[in-house]
Amino acid sequence: MNNNDTLIHTLLNPSNTLNPNNMEMFETIANIIQAGVVLVDPKVKDMPITFVNDAFVEMTGYSREEAVGKNARFLQGELLEQTPKKRLKKALEEEQSCEIELKNFTKDGTPFYNLLKITPLFDENGEILYYIGLQINITNSIEYRKVTTIKRLSEGLTHEINTAMAPITGHMEILKYDIEAISDENAKKYMLESLQSIQKSKKIIEEISSSLHYFSTTSKTDSEKFNILDSINEVVAQYKEKILLNEISLKIQSSQILFLDAEKDAMIHLWMILLDNSIDALIETTSSKQIIIKIEKQENIIEISFEDNAKGIHPDIQEDIFKALTKSKDYGGKGIGLFVAKSIVESNNGTISFSTSNEGTKFIVCFESNY
Repeated sequence: MNNNDTLIHTLLNPSNTLNPNNMEMFETIANIIQAGVVLVDPKVKDMPITFVNDAFVEMTGYSREEAVGKNARFLQGELLEQTPKKRLKKALEEEQSCEIELKNFTKDGTPFYNLLKITPLFDENGEILYYIGLQINITNSIEYRKVTTIKRLSEGLTHEINTAMAPITGHMEILKYDIEAISDENAKKYMLESLQSIQKSKKIIEEISSSLHYFSTTSKTDSEKFNILDSINEVVAQYKEKILLNEISLKIQSSQILFLDAEKDAMIHLWMILLDNSIDALIETTSSKQIIIKIEKQENIIEISFEDNAKGIHPDIQEDIFKALTKSKDYGGKGIGLFVAKSIVESNNGTISFSTSNEGTKFIVCFESNY
């Protein structure tokens, strides 16, 4: 048991009693702990917070003055009907310990998952003095569990998807020839439009399968030095037909030859995701469609950006755009591509960000370079 665990154990042991005269010692110990600590007074209506430690302030963004005197439910925002609260309510009524997970929000509105452990503290006569709550931000742990689950499912899904797609591809080729033989022009037009719709859906399924396959099988490989512009041109060539079909103007801007030391195959997959993302966003627009890919370097930072003039990312998903299975009916997307993109960037020690408005979206990828 490390020092932090020992301190937590001391504070949360249900058999412990708390002498009000030892509050100063309690506060000193609580401020050492790298987890949020709150004291709640059950003897006062609505059980207000009477103390929060330094870690609570850092984790939530709320000052002591803003937290003390309020019921801890203020951290839940509008999500007041969360199911685990029933167990919490029962524990409070029975003066028992309890551990639950809640979705909370920081002062600036950022959501986080909070592992809340509460324990009653009694005086020497066995009368309850306070409830002590230990709050641990487990957001990263939850994201890890989600990623692990997706990765495990992906291993089987890619095989099943590819197996199912094989006969579809063959039958579509046969249908294409059969449709050409139809003499009724209206029927022929209708059948061709239906076939094109099926082809688009097939393409989306193949792209999902590709991302899932990459995500489930990829492992970090050795970095290599490669020409960034050449790698992007290689990807653009693969999308030439899709770009022409959707009447998109694509420009690549690079004032100098720049090299990157990274996993080349992973970077090519990254360019594919970002380019495909921009193309999909532009398909439904009616105005002039444009994508600008820019490669530039400032000091030792190489910046690669993919910018489109589509309608932008829907506000509902902007906060979660790089999380797994995030998608929006209005914006489109498959819910996996940008998550994989972020994984690729971070595994190569880079950063990815975006800016968006009604006039379009710009994704920016940055890497350090000594070349």
